[in-house]
Amino acid sequence: MQLLGKTVLITGGNSGIGRGAAKAIAAQGGRVAIAGRNPDTLKAAAAEIGTEDAVLTVSAE
Repeated sequence: MQLLGKTVLITGGNSGIGRGAAKAIAAQGGRVAIAGRNPDTLKAAAAEIGTEDAVLTVSAE
């Protein structure tokens, strides 16, 4: 699957499988929007995943 230039929304992207998927997508040139409940873990996940222009975080219940 070509991910370069694509944007993918991942719920639960701040931990576990979602975080791993977000890292893999970003590594292949995709942009990711990760949603999770905890703003602190979202921020940490975004820092681990990649550059700020490739990751959008959304804190939601």
